[in-house]
Amino acid sequence: MVSFVYPPPKCHKHTYNDAVAKCSNCGINLCKWCVRRVFSTKQIVCERCLPILNRQIKKKIAVALMEEKERRIAKLRMVKKK
Repeated sequence: MVSFVYPPPKCHKHTYNDAVAKCSNCGINLCKWCVRRVFSTKQIVCERCLPILNRQIKKKIAVALMEEKERRIAKLRMVKKK
């Protein structure tokens, strides 16, 4: 059974447009003009949350790259000791 909401929810910014999605970060309603996607995770977010999530993802990537670099350096040190 499909349930319909009447009246349909409206976009938080464009109150004359029907909402097509909700921001996965803050939960506000978004119309097709307001929807943004986080490239690496394909999350649907609003324009306010997009920079926040992008910063979080960049930090995670930077930490992962540093850890990988440290592992490689440690491996090279082990090889040189032998």
